This record gives sequence, structure tokens and C-alpha cells, in this order.
Amino acid sequence: MLVIEAAEAWDGDPEALRLEHDEELKSLRASILAARDILPEVEIEKDLVRQIIDACLNLGITTHRAEITVVRTAKTIAAFQGENVRHPPGRCPRSDCTCPPTSDAKTPV
Repeated sequence: MLVIEAAEAWDGDPEALRLEHDEELKSLRASILAARDILPEVEIEKDLVRQIIDACLNLGITTHRAEITVVRTAKTIAAFQGENVRHPPGRCPRSDCTCPPTSDAKTPV
């Protein structure tokens, strides 16, 4: 429903819709850029990878594409949310960061 309403609003007045959501979009853009910056430092714990592999096997998935996709998605979400991700101070995508800072180069999910 919201998608339809947004499409209708865009068709009616795209500039008004952009202005209405400008601050929210700026905040989202900043979060995405910050997450993209720390994403290479995010690592996923081996136990979680094992659980992902087991889940894929239990579902009858015999290729590695699914588990690779799930691992990459988990890392991306962790970087974006910044929750429970260790990172150098000032590198969190969240403005209200409560993450444990670390000086390590890599950060576990």
C-alpha cells in the first residue's frame, strides 16, 4: 500500500516528495556510507557459518551459492546496524554507537 501511495505522490510532485523525505534520506545515505566503510573489516564467526551451512544442507541445497549469500548478507546487516560489531572508535555507522571499540583490524559478527 505504501509503495503505491509513494508512486502516486512521485507522479504528482516528485520535488515535494523528495523534500518531504530529504532529512531521512540524508541520514540513510550517511549510514550506508559508514557501513560500506567498515564492511571489509567485518568477519563472521565460524560457528555461525557452520549453522548456515547446516541449515542449507537441511533444506536440500547442494551448492555453496546460498551459504555465501547468507554470510555476505549477515556481514552487510552487521555493518549497517553496527550492533555487536567491534570497530575502531568513530567508525560505527550508528550515531548512538554503544558497540565495543577495538583496535583490531577485523571485527567479528
